[in-house]
Amino acid sequence: TFGIKAGRSAALACKETGESPRTCSFDGLACADCGAFYHALQEIMSCSAMVARDGEHLADALEQVSQMQHELGLKRSEDAAAVASTRRLCGQLLTAECILSAASLRTESRGSHYRADYPEENAALAVPIQLKMESGKPAARFLRQ
Repeated sequence: TFGIKAGRSAALACKETGESPRTCSFDGLACADCGAFYHALQEIMSCSAMVARDGEHLADALEQVSQMQHELGLKRSEDAAAVASTRRLCGQLLTAECILSAASLRTESRGSHYRADYPEENAALAVPIQLKMESGKPAARFLRQ
């Protein structure tokens, strides 16, 4: 569902852009050791954002992800593989931040996701969560219908 929406949105944006430039400059940025960051992120998300969750661990995980984003130590690079790996990592860090923000907002157990600090389902929270970028950071909010 979201892939289709993203694809259509990207195609529309390209149509509105007009003719692409003949040349462009690109300053690639890469971090020194993406592998270590990948493993750390995997550990954080496995421990804090799986089926069983609680507010304390979600907040701690969100802080760790934010800290990782600041510690990447990006430097200019002409190594296309390192630049691509770094872009993937940055996307994964942003995705983790979105997941953790949304999971923190939902102070209830719903479906297969269990909040140890909120073990009951709350009918008032049976609405979708919207994530959008505000001032360069993802912000989660309930969509009241």
